Amino acid sequence: MMKHRYAFTLIELLVVIAVIAVLAGLLIPTVGMVKKMMSNVKCGSQLQQIGSAIEVYKSENNDLFPARLIWRDNDPLAGNPIISDLFHSGGPLTGLKKILICPRDGQMGKDEKIGRHKDWENLRKIYTPDSSYCYEVSGVFLDPGQLKFFFEDLPLTERPALNTLDSTWAAGKSHQQKFGNLIANTGSQQKGALFSPSLFPIIRCYWHTKWTGNSAIDAAQKHGVKNVSWELNIFDSSPYWETDVNPLITP
Repeated sequence: MMKHRYAFTLIELLVVIAVIAVLAGLLIPTVGMVKKMMSNVKCGSQLQQIGSAIEVYKSENNDLFPARLIWRDNDPLAGNPIISDLFHSGGPLTGLKKILICPRDGQMGKDEKIGRHKDWENLRKIYTPDSSYCYEVSGVFLDPGQLKFFFEDLPLTERPALNTLDSTWAAGKSHQQKFGNLIANTGSQQKGALFSPSLFPIIRCYWHTKWTGNSAIDAAQKHGVKNVSWELNIFDSSPYWETDVNPLITP
């Protein structure tokens, strides 16, 4: 007696394919979301490792921040790369240059504007060459507008002179951390409180959202930028982190 052989009918096969397609459609966005979350976590971990390396450097160099995270041959910043970064001459991150590339950076560190709006031109000098990150306590000299911003609480006669060690981004950020920002208050200027070291950036990664150039829209993106603080705390902020910390400070 012959046994009957059973096979899928065309309709049954189409039903199976449809079920698989539906499941795949539900799964793919989830995979994308998990991948995005993992890249965000990895970027934060990298920032924290860089911040820890900076602390090692500071402990060996009279508590001074390195002038650059890493140098390149045509770097416009004057200085000595052998002693002023984290990668040369046996620095704490020697051989780990890949740590400077955010997993979200499709340009692999080759975009000097870090994918930002044209207004980024004002900050390109503190971009870390061949990386995804903006190093905000570098040895780059402040221009006149930046000098005024960081030291506007001081009388003109007490502000540091341009192109000196007292007028670098590192000096300006140190002053800002200690004394806060001037804020508008009923039409008069009033000094804000100092910024907490746990919410004061050393390094920032702008690859986590689109910067539109519209200050109102960008300020509303509370989780668009990933930062490592002076206390090695990882936190998210809008591009205008000062406003996040103190809403009275407008972007």
